[in-house]
Amino acid sequence: MSRLGLVLSALQKGVSALPAADNEKRYADHGKYLNPKPQNYCYRIKQEEVAGHLVQVGQLLLELVEVLTQYQADAEIIQMVERVLQDLYVVDDDKQVAMRPTDEIPGDVLQSPHDPETTYRKKGGKGCKGYVANLSETCDPHNPVQLLTSVQVAPNTTDDGQLLAESLAEQSARGITVNQITVYGGYTGETGETAYRDHQAQMLPARIRGRRIASDRWGWEE
Repeated sequence: MSRLGLVLSALQKGVSALPAADNEKRYADHGKYLNPKPQNYCYRIKQEEVAGHLVQVGQLLLELVEVLTQYQADAEIIQMVERVLQDLYVVDDDKQVAMRPTDEIPGDVLQSPHDPETTYRKKGGKGCKGYVANLSETCDPHNPVQLLTSVQVAPNTTDDGQLLAESLAEQSARGITVNQITVYGGYTGETGETAYRDHQAQMLPARIRGRRIASDRWGWEE
């Protein structure tokens, strides 16, 4: 979601958790933010107006946390609103909000109030939102068939080495012995290497992790 779409969606979901009387009052006071679908509202906003709306909605989110807490609303709703505030805003001592600079927004910033585990990351210079899937498959040429032995899904900020460690542990618990692992460079590094040593497996990486070295230097490729 766009940043404005995200905060509007968080506001609408938070207000919907309030008791009917308070809910109606907020619709009366802030109907322009609560009645239309977030994407429909964002479509009508000019680019130069977005920053002002972000601050206004942020202020409403800050007030909403206090009201939700007062009414002892669903803890997950409160945590969601608090997370949006923490990820996207800075709150001063006078309880006034300002937008957090882009370079200070965390990589695991909330992408949707309706799917709190999905994340954002840049990979190969391209932005990606959602999840990462990690699969383990047998690859012995003498096997009559090859089988998937492990399937994992995690937020896409999860390190490949961490996925490898969890996969080996989970397979071991099911009685699957992994003798040799063929992986690409993302699985190398301290976490992955510790995992395959702990499970007495041999790792065969297609390459090692690290940035490409400048052409005038002697680096990993050489």
